[in-house]
Amino acid sequence: MAIPSLSTSSAPVGETRRKPAINGETREALAAYLFLIPYLFVLLVFFIVAGVYGIGLSLFKVDIGFTSPEFIGLRITRISFSSSHTLVIATSGPRWWLY
Repeated sequence: MAIPSLSTSSAPVGETRRKPAINGETREALAAYLFLIPYLFVLLVFFIVAGVYGIGLSLFKVDIGFTSPEFIGLRITRISFSSSHTLVIATSGPRWWLY
């Protein structure tokens, strides 16, 4: 009758145990990135996408009605910064829309 081995190793006799595919440092780094995913998603959606949309929207003259947007490019920016009253306009409030 064979006596069972009292070894705590799950590997059969003569074989070595394989190392885990992910070591402790890699697992810790992966966990940190998983915790960052929600923050990065919020950053992407509410700041970057909204910022790009705002810059794109500033290139068009949009009338809230049934007319289609008119592409004006950087005309408003060029007028605002080439005016002789640029400093007065910049310090007295949002009058750039009058041009």
